[in-house]
Amino acid sequence: FGNVSSSLAAGSVSFTGSRAFASLDVVRPTVRIRGLSASELVDMDYTGGCDPYCVVSANPYELLYCAAHEHVLKKGEAAASTVKHGQDCTWPDDEVPLLRLRGVRTAALPHTTLLLAVLDKDNVILGKDDPVGVVQVPLRPVGWSQDSDLPPSFEVEFDEPLVQGMASTDLKSGRPLGRLRGTLSIATTAEAIEEALAEARADGAGEKARTVKLGASAFERRWRCC
Repeated sequence: FGNVSSSLAAGSVSFTGSRAFASLDVVRPTVRIRGLSASELVDMDYTGGCDPYCVVSANPYELLYCAAHEHVLKKGEAAASTVKHGQDCTWPDDEVPLLRLRGVRTAALPHTTLLLAVLDKDNVILGKDDPVGVVQVPLRPVGWSQDSDLPPSFEVEFDEPLVQGMASTDLKSGRPLGRLRGTLSIATTAEAIEEALAEARADGAGEKARTVKLGASAFERRWRCC
C-alpha cells in the first residue's frame, strides 16, 4: 500500500503509493455555520406566521456527522432549534450543528453540496412539520476552478431564496417562500481542522444543537434535492 501517514486528532489520513493513481489524500473537513438567519418566511400556520427550524444534510448524503457526539447524519437529521413566530429570525451559533465530513478526497470537496432546509414546526398532536424551502450551498470558495487547489481554510457566504423543487414562491399565496443567509467556515487540512475545532469548541459552537429524524424518502420527496 505504500507509505502511510496520519493525523488522527485532526482527522487526516494520506496514502502514497508507487503509482500516480494510488495517491490518495483523505480529510475530514469541518463545516461551521455562523450567523444563520431567515427572513420574510411565508405564512405556514392557519392563523398566520411560522415556527421555523433549520435542518442540514449533504449531497452526497450520509457524508456529514455532528462533531459534538460523533453521530453520522442520515438525510436531514441535524437541526437548529425552533423559533416561535419567527418569520424573521436568527439562530444562535451554539444551536447550529458543528459539522464534520466523514472522510472525502480533498479534490472531491468542491463537488459536495450542503443542504439547508427550513421547516415549520407543527404544534398539533400527531401533526406533521411542513417544509418551507431549501437552499443548496457548494462547499468551495467563490471563484474556485478545476485547476486551482483548495486553501487550508475558507469561508462561503450565502444569501439565497428558499425553493421547493424549482419554485421560490408559495403555490397558494404566490408569495416568496423567504430567504436564508449565513456564512460557512470550512477547514480542509489537518492543521486548519485542528485549529477550527479548538476555536469552535472554545466558542461553544453547536453545543445546544439537536437532531431530528425526518426519514430519507420524505426528505427526497419533499425537497427533490438528491
